Amino acid sequence: MKNLIWVFMLVAIFFALYEQSKPNPNILIQVVCIAVFMFGLMRKMSKIPSKKDENDNSFL
Repeated sequence: MKNLIWVFMLVAIFFALYEQSKPNPNILIQVVCIAVFMFGLMRKMSKIPSKKDENDNSFL
């Protein structure tokens, strides 16, 4: 499943860039492709822990 998300993201960006290069690009295709990319990016970034520790009280 991890690699499948990367494949969907790459395919979506490829289609968005290809559609943008046309003389009359379809905005709906571009919006859907960007939404798929952002959803995949959100799923990937949710696995990365935050730099700020929840128990860090150094600012107090």
